[in-house]
Parts: sequence; C-alpha cells; structure tokens
Amino acid sequence: MKNYFDFTLTGKKFLPVWLLYYFIYIIPMGFYYYEKYAPGTELHYLKHIFLPLLLVGLLIYYLIAKLTIEHVQYGETNFHFGGGFWLFTGKVLLGAFLTVITFGVYGAWFARDISRFFIDNSSHNGHEFKFKGSGSTLFVIVLLVWILPVIAFTLIAVLLYSQNVESTAFQVSLFLLFFIMAIPYYFLYYKWLINIKYKEYHIQWNTEWMPSIGKIALEVFLSVITLGIYFPMAFLRLYTYFSARTIAQKEDGAYIFGYDIEPTADFLFIWGQWLLTLITLGIYYPWYYTKIRKRILGKTYVTAVNEH
Repeated sequence: MKNYFDFTLTGKKFLPVWLLYYFIYIIPMGFYYYEKYAPGTELHYLKHIFLPLLLVGLLIYYLIAKLTIEHVQYGETNFHFGGGFWLFTGKVLLGAFLTVITFGVYGAWFARDISRFFIDNSSHNGHEFKFKGSGSTLFVIVLLVWILPVIAFTLIAVLLYSQNVESTAFQVSLFLLFFIMAIPYYFLYYKWLINIKYKEYHIQWNTEWMPSIGKIALEVFLSVITLGIYFPMAFLRLYTYFSARTIAQKEDGAYIFGYDIEPTADFLFIWGQWLLTLITLGIYYPWYYTKIRKRILGKTYVTAVNEH
C-alpha cells in the first residue's frame, strides 16, 4: 500500500516571512550590488549595512527552512524541527571563516555541518533523523569532479593562449567543461546527501552510475536546447527517476519511495505558478512555493517491500 506525504504550509501563512525577506533583504541587496557594479552611483551608505543584511538573510533562510520542514506531513503527523537560530548562525559564520582561511578546502565539511544541522534536528513521531554523509567524501567528490579537471583545463588553456589560440574557442570550451562537470557532480552530491538514518532504517539512493548520469545528461540537454522551457519537465522526470531509486533499508525489509507523475498536468501546473510569480514581480512567490511543494509531496509515496 502506498503511503503519501503532504505539505500543509499555505501561501497566506508563508507571506509575512517572504515579505520580510523581499523588502528587508532582496531589495536592499539589489541596491548594494547596483552601487557596487554600476558606474557613477553614490549610495555609499549601503556598504555599511551589508553585514546586518547578511544576518537578516540568515535569519529568514532559517525561518523558511524551519517552516518547510515542520509543514511536511506523513501519516497525518507533521515533521518537527528543533534546531536553534543562533546555533545555525554560529555554524554558518564559523564554517564560512574556516572555508576562507583554508582557501576553500573546509567547504566540504562546512556543507556537511549545515546538512547535519537541518537533518539531525528534524524528527517524525519522536524519532530523529541522523545524517551520515562525511566531509571527506564530499571533498573527494569536489576534488575529482571540479578541482582536478579545472587545474588540467587551466594548464591546457595557458598552453593554448601561448600559441595565440582564439579566445572564443577557449570560452566555448570553458562553458562545455563546466556543463559536463556539473552532471556527475549533481549525481554524486545528491547521492552523498541522501544518506540518512531513521530508527533502524538507512535511507539512500540505490542507483547505478551510468544510467543515472545518462538520465541527468538527457534532461539537462533538453532543457538547454529548449531555452529552459522544458526545465519543469526535466525536474519532474528526474524527481520521478530518483524517487523510485530511493530506499529505506533495514535487515529484514525495506521501504521504497516513488512519485505518481502526471507529465502534462504537472508541467503546466509548475509553469503556471512560475508565470504568476513573474508577472507579480515575486509577490506571488509564497503561493508558488507552497502549492508546488504540496502537489509534489502529495504525490510522493512510500511503500513497504520484503517486510516479515
């Protein structure tokens, strides 16, 4: 039997948090970057509020994450989140500082700490989740997928530049390189992220490398050649594909996840929400955010297999 999730947050309830974010963070940050990069601007006072704005941004990000987690429902019981804001802020500031002074090396452990904060402080029916991903594993992923290829490409680029190769060819090659690297990174990052213990269950992706990479590459390619029009369908197909390969395993049985996709209806629904958000200059975003999550989670299920 399929047991479905739900999302109970409404746009009306989310609106105050979004308006706070919109008027206190997004608009001032827009002015900040306009002053920073636009020639001839003289809004110098904005540079003095960058750090307060950053703190406000962290607060609102925390509030949005907390609201989102606590309004996910399964079996008529909502999830609970117990992480404190100041603990979150401390982790962000310390992690950012360590990442800077280590020239980015600590970034993988920083990502682990933030993922662990949100997952480990979440619970359902009194049972806590535990994130099992390690910083060292993520660092190896970043090293192999991003750092080493970029170093190799840089060395090749320097060699080509010394031979007066046209810059256009270099720019196209750079774009293709990052496009190609993003595909395995997407797969490996989310496979690293979906590594969670809940009671006696271990939740993870049960996926194979080549079929998964091929699936991601196909959906990304279709999104690019359609100038983004296909993107909601790419998201839906990838979500369906990887949901079906997410498993909560224990010694004597397992639960598998899934999504009841309605390709045309889901695609048009997401596009409709995007357009409403666009024409209202973002004011509609709380309803976009909550309605899409309710539709997606409402058709996401868990079903038992091999239980004894």
